[in-house]
Amino acid sequence: MVDNRNTPIGKIGIVGVGKVGTAIGVLLKDAGYKISFISSTNAEKLESASQEMGGVPKIPGPFNGQDIPIETFHDADIVFITTPDRIIGDVATQMTKSGCFKSGQIVLHMSGSLTSDILGAARQSGALLASLHPLQSFADFSQAVKNIPGSVFCLEGDDGAMPPLKEIIGVLSGIELNIPKEEKPLYHAGAVVASNYLVSLVWAAVQMYEAIGMEERDAIDALMPLIEGTLNNIKKLGVPKALTGPIARGDCHTVSDHLEPMKLKVPHLMEFYRVMGMLTVDAAEKNGSTTEELLNKLREILTDK
Repeated sequence: MVDNRNTPIGKIGIVGVGKVGTAIGVLLKDAGYKISFISSTNAEKLESASQEMGGVPKIPGPFNGQDIPIETFHDADIVFITTPDRIIGDVATQMTKSGCFKSGQIVLHMSGSLTSDILGAARQSGALLASLHPLQSFADFSQAVKNIPGSVFCLEGDDGAMPPLKEIIGVLSGIELNIPKEEKPLYHAGAVVASNYLVSLVWAAVQMYEAIGMEERDAIDALMPLIEGTLNNIKKLGVPKALTGPIARGDCHTVSDHLEPMKLKVPHLMEFYRVMGMLTVDAAEKNGSTTEELLNKLREILTDK
């Protein structure tokens, strides 16, 4: 939920209106910010995003230095570049060449892995640089609008850019996270494991259930209470105290019994099971839930080709 008890003063520009760009625009407009402009090379997305934000000014891209309403760009106090990561630097460079930025303006991106350095070209215009990454999963626009408020936001950049961005985090009821910017790739890798790989983990389990004749939807429905219970245990007990199951118990026989039917029915998941099993043995060792002798036996079973 957006905290708009104190209406913020600020004007926002957004370049790139995918899920995150559109969602941040909607949330900030609802919080009281003025959206000076939104811009995209995708005319359909641009029109849709403008409608979601109540009819804000649209600027079609790309920016080639001709017929561009520079005053509209300069009206924004903060410019969000929310394009795909691979073109953020190019967009910043082209906008700088086209005169889209002004001195004192804050230019930022919302990438998890890139630092504010990718926006370096904008310094030529006297802009302040930053990155602001919501540690959240966005499957679609409506979910992004729901998920962003209350998230952790990884923030780094120029000192002069910090106060207005901290205000945005506060308006979105967020939690500020500060890490050395050179650590952002590993920070983002951790987010990928926790979110994207979690989806892949469940997909692997679903494939195993499909191999015994279940439909995908039925498999998901059967697994969800277990998944939710596990997440609740992690939240309550932490890691690795939330670990349960045969490896946590040192049950070598059960783990060994898993491998033969997997080899027959889901052989493509064998290596996945072994790798995850070895990591789980490490977690069980950390947890102290079984003996060193059984842990070593489990490692032998999981590495036996």
